[in-house]
Amino acid sequence: MSYALHGGGLLDAPLDSSSFMKWGESGEGAWITVYTNPGHAYAVIAGLRLDTSVASTGGNTRSTARKLQQRYKKAYESGPRWRPYERSPRGYKKRHPVGF
Repeated sequence: MSYALHGGGLLDAPLDSSSFMKWGESGEGAWITVYTNPGHAYAVIAGLRLDTSVASTGGNTRSTARKLQQRYKKAYESGPRWRPYERSPRGYKKRHPVGF
């Protein structure tokens, strides 16, 4: 998250996931929302999820999940990348940069 937000001019120094819990403003942003807890942080930017974790298929049925995996093969690999599906925000605080 730090790398992406720094690249967008929204962060001066790197933060860990715990530090993001107090960063920016509370709640969902209009364009950018960072979901954070003490052990992990991910962001939804303009409707796409930037995350290091594959997590889930967003509650899709098995057949829909399989189709998504075929279409967006790279998105289902591990490591930082854009994910075309949602992740449950349960257990995460929502934060956003001021104005976004």
